[in-house]
Amino acid sequence: MGNTGLLLIRLAFGIYSAYYGLPKLLSGLSGWESLGGWVAPLGITFLPVLWGFLLAAIEFIGGVCFALGIFFRGASFSLFLRSFVYVLIAFLAGSGLEGFFSPLLHGAVYLGLFLTGEGYYGISRIIR
Repeated sequence: MGNTGLLLIRLAFGIYSAYYGLPKLLSGLSGWESLGGWVAPLGITFLPVLWGFLLAAIEFIGGVCFALGIFFRGASFSLFLRSFVYVLIAFLAGSGLEGFFSPLLHGAVYLGLFLTGEGYYGISRIIR
């Protein structure tokens, strides 16, 4: 039953991340520049297009890998770092609990599953 629970969590959070990451990834240079501007409160003001693309790619590609259980630890850790960045940005912007609760929750799930592993049901187990 534990592996089924891990599969359900992986699918829910992975599909959620990929669903919200795809429009960001497909938004092109102007969208990536806008998204990359979010990291300015962290003192990162150079190459906003690159940072925006990386955030969008991590969200979409990481979400797909997370859901499928392939390159799982790398995807989990990348998604955790993305969530951590969003928590820091929300905290520095003074968003309050409402602003950083969602990325904090997602980050905890990604870190927890990074430490736990993908479980039995994953593509990486089938490939072996």
